[in-house]
Amino acid sequence: MNKELEKRIAAADQMRDAGDLAAALGIYEAVTEENPGLAIGPYKQATALSRLGRADEAEQRYRDALALDESYPEALNNLAVLLVVRGEWDEGDLCYRRALAERPDYFEAHLGYAHLLLQAWRYHEALFFSRRACALKPGSALAFERSGTALWKLGRIREALDEMSKATKLEPDLASPWITLAGCLQSLNRYQEAEQSYLQAVAVAAGDPVPRSNFVFLSNYLDIPREEGWQRHRAFGNWTRQQLGAVVALPPPARLLPDRRLRVGFMSGDLRRHSVAYFVRGALERLDRNQFQLFAYFDYQKEDEVSAWLKPMFHQWRDIFAAPHRSVSEQMEQDRIDILVDLSGHTGANRTMVFAARAAPVQLNYLGYPNTTGLDTMDFRLTDIWTDPEGDGDEFHSETLWRMSRCFLCYAPPENTPEVSVRELSESEPVVFGSFNGRVKISDACVSAWVRILQRVPDSRLVLKCIMGTEDEESRESLRQRFVVRGIAAERVEVHRYHDQLDDHLRHYAAIDIALDTFPYNGTTTTCEALWMGVPVVSLIGDRHAARVGHSLLSSVGLEELVGTDVDDYVRIATELGADKLRLAELRATMRDRLLASPLFDRRAMGQALGDALRGMWHQHCASFSAELPMETEVVEQEQPIRLHVGGKQVREGWKIFDIEPRDEVDYVGDVRDLSAFAEASCAEVYASHVLEHLPPQDILPVLNGLHRILVPGGTLYISVPDIDILCWLFTSPAFSKPEKFQIMQMIFGGQGTPHDKHCIGLNFDFLIDYLTDVGFSSVEHVEAFGLFDDASEALVADHRISLNLVVTK
Repeated sequence: MNKELEKRIAAADQMRDAGDLAAALGIYEAVTEENPGLAIGPYKQATALSRLGRADEAEQRYRDALALDESYPEALNNLAVLLVVRGEWDEGDLCYRRALAERPDYFEAHLGYAHLLLQAWRYHEALFFSRRACALKPGSALAFERSGTALWKLGRIREALDEMSKATKLEPDLASPWITLAGCLQSLNRYQEAEQSYLQAVAVAAGDPVPRSNFVFLSNYLDIPREEGWQRHRAFGNWTRQQLGAVVALPPPARLLPDRRLRVGFMSGDLRRHSVAYFVRGALERLDRNQFQLFAYFDYQKEDEVSAWLKPMFHQWRDIFAAPHRSVSEQMEQDRIDILVDLSGHTGANRTMVFAARAAPVQLNYLGYPNTTGLDTMDFRLTDIWTDPEGDGDEFHSETLWRMSRCFLCYAPPENTPEVSVRELSESEPVVFGSFNGRVKISDACVSAWVRILQRVPDSRLVLKCIMGTEDEESRESLRQRFVVRGIAAERVEVHRYHDQLDDHLRHYAAIDIALDTFPYNGTTTTCEALWMGVPVVSLIGDRHAARVGHSLLSSVGLEELVGTDVDDYVRIATELGADKLRLAELRATMRDRLLASPLFDRRAMGQALGDALRGMWHQHCASFSAELPMETEVVEQEQPIRLHVGGKQVREGWKIFDIEPRDEVDYVGDVRDLSAFAEASCAEVYASHVLEHLPPQDILPVLNGLHRILVPGGTLYISVPDIDILCWLFTSPAFSKPEKFQIMQMIFGGQGTPHDKHCIGLNFDFLIDYLTDVGFSSVEHVEAFGLFDDASEALVADHRISLNLVVTK
């Protein structure tokens, strides 16, 4: 590269860095055009495009640069950054490793690669590369913050605190180290310090909701008045309103039909191996699919085996990880969601800003968060009469409380869990109490109560096992010392580290006789797991939802007598139960059967109750417009609905043709996957012969949804596809010659003479019926022929009709 070119690029770099991106981009483009063999041209273009927010174009230019110089470290690093944002980790991983192979001392690549590895849960590798970044640039707060995060996730919390301390001192105006520091402190029960760290993060990240949301979430663990907790949540809601401005009200339903089939979206990053998943399954498994069409919006970087068994419960599963809030809202608008359910609240990977901007007509807070969201756009919160008794606490919610007369939870234990172990308790055998709740829930008041129980039950022991905060010996000892300083001998308190394998975790209940619930933040999954493994749980009724979940769960399984009304009562119940060895043996032997027969496991009743709640919320929404809008019977007369022939070739009076290829006879040109040109209820009849098989499986349901949308109520869909059952039978028949079988094969896979003549899916009656039912069509009739058009729906092979023809009514 000559000096003149170097000067031009340097001048453009100055413009770019000064914010004059358009001028810099113009110079970079000229350099690229004049020097087509130099990788620096497209690379520099990409840097400007990236700063302009044109990520797709930037990615292409980085790839153009790498096509000219495959070992260009800066292009590899910057491309990896874009890929990681999109969640494409495999290629991002490769790019980082190639960049570091070319330049082993490349600080930015070490730092970026550490970030990717943290996202992918590869914590030991993340620690290596973040520490290498610290060594390369000791003044980088981000390097120390990522090193500290890796240590925290590995359970080496004391070391993590040291790294975070360095990070916050190096760059006190950087929010992420303060957030991670707060998380570490919170996991060690150092609540006041955690609060201060979150507030510091809030102060330096004025427009970021994350530290504010984390600060609000922390309040659930604190023994503070309900009014104070409410004010914290409400302050968050007020802040979102300041950020977003006045919310534009969504239009009323196109037709005020309170009892029509509803589209319900569930948004969460926890549709995976997470506590939420075990309750979502129980709630949704028996929800009436004729009444509700379910959409999942999955907001996590990685699916797992639990995601795999949840997916079939939804009509559509959308991966929204890393998608901007606006894109998520637009997707929900396209999906025409009626009710949007938030399963996260202020927990990790939440989308409170999407709900704050009003993404759906009805918005519901359920399951994943034990408190109000504080948002004025969250319409309802689904709860029950035990966790939120009638008339108690409504003033501490921005939502309307919708109370179920059954437990708001329905537990579905993991597959293939261990059997309940037999535990022989002789009169001389000491009783073992235990708690497998998160360490963050073990409040000082909780420790004091447990100390009293241990003092009253001679020789008894306490076993603690937590998901965070007990991985290293120093952390385990610090938890043990909370009991020692209150007079309990160290050997009476066992603190175990977290076990990642679920079977190992559940088997630890074999050594426990009585589980002690935490307060003021009760356990939920841990309570259900203990009961499932035959261990009774003693709980305490508090003054808010999080402190009453134990009451709801134990009431559901007929063990209300194990719920204390105050701390003294809680201690009494645990002490008396610890002395009753026969009662403990009886409970252990019968507990699993008790659960299976209880409302907590009744998925059918839960599905009915949840459906009734969703329908009731929708009724209220429709009623809110009834005073100002005409009802369905009074809708203003509109244009006459049309009869639409999708993919048609023949002109016929009264029918309009819609096709992907423009021709003289075509009235509308477009792809059947995008029917946005047609208004809702604009078609009296739709004819689609041998169209669906040309679509990939993931597009079938959206296309049928689109066809359902454009049909008038009572409208008719004529739909035909090659019947894969008939074609497979014909193909395997010995009656046909090789050329004839080749022709049948083409009927299965498409002639493929044009880009559009390819078959992507095979459909039979059962498959197609499932799709049509999912979409909400009311009736289906199987016919030999339509008698409307001379097309493939009439095709015969050896006197056998090869087309599956259905007349479908909306």
